[in-house]
Order: sequence, then C-alpha cells, then structure tokens
Amino acid sequence: MRTVMTKPEYLLPIRISGYYTGALMINALSSAGIYPFAAADRPVGISALKAVTPSDGVFTGKDMIFRSVSDAVDAFNKKSEEIIRSVLERNEVVLNGPLELVCVNIYDARFYKGYITSRDFLLYRDEAGEKTIYGNYVIKLSDDKTISCVYRWDESLTPQYCPVKRTGPKKTDN
Repeated sequence: MRTVMTKPEYLLPIRISGYYTGALMINALSSAGIYPFAAADRPVGISALKAVTPSDGVFTGKDMIFRSVSDAVDAFNKKSEEIIRSVLERNEVVLNGPLELVCVNIYDARFYKGYITSRDFLLYRDEAGEKTIYGNYVIKLSDDKTISCVYRWDESLTPQYCPVKRTGPKKTDN
C-alpha cells in the first residue's frame, strides 16, 4: 500500500487510489485517537475535514512533488489518448447514436477530449428503454449525457496497455 500511496503514477485513475487513501485516512485518525465515529455517524471524511486548517503551501520538496504529480497526470492523459486513438483507428463501431448514456464502469474509466472508456459494460437508453452491452468500449459523447458512437475496445490491441488485474468470470457481448 505504501508504494501505491507514495508514487504519483499510482494515483490515477483516482477512483482506484481512493480505496487506499480512504482506508489510510481512517487508520491515521484511529491511530491518532481522533476517530470517535460510530457507524451511524458516516460519512467519516466530512466530519474529519471540518477540523482541517489550510496549509501555507510551503513544505520541503514541494517543487519536486508538484513536478512528479504533473508528470503522472501527463502520462495518464497520454495513455488515454493512445487507447482512444488505437480504438478509433480500428473503427469497430458497435452502436450509433444519439443514445442516452446511463452508466459506464467508473472504476478505471478514462475521459479524454469527448471520449470515455468503459471496461466490462455500457448501460444506455434508446427509444425502447435501458440496455446493457457487455465488453470494453470507447464511447464518443456529443454532450455529457448523449452518446454519438460506441466503439469496441480490444485491450490486447492497445499498445502497452496494462489493465488492472481483476478476478471473476468475464461476461461476453450480447
């Protein structure tokens, strides 16, 4: 866990690192003896943050830390661009819109210049109602809620893509 929390390249996608930071925050609060919350007092973060005071922004290694975080964000964006570009080059269209976007798998979704990735499934709505398709997709959005096109994303064809290892059965397309 220490590696994941001390290296900026592990902070993205943010949802994944959030599981670690949340657990560490609760552990730190408990270790410091300032975790008086019962189950009904959740969410813990809001209560804990009420006592936080702003930093003056001055700390040792600030420039180096900012640079490494900036580099990690740049690398994440570059990889997002590569994934989307490789999918668009193959041009394997699964659906054409307009369709209403209902849900993507936000666990490790990437958003880049009007495209969003979703692994495992996509939930959308058309004139017949809500539908789910299983697989990995790159979705072109015309606005925040409107899908204009859905492309199949074959992770094995994405250059140097290292997906998060998951367990469990893999669903197939309908």
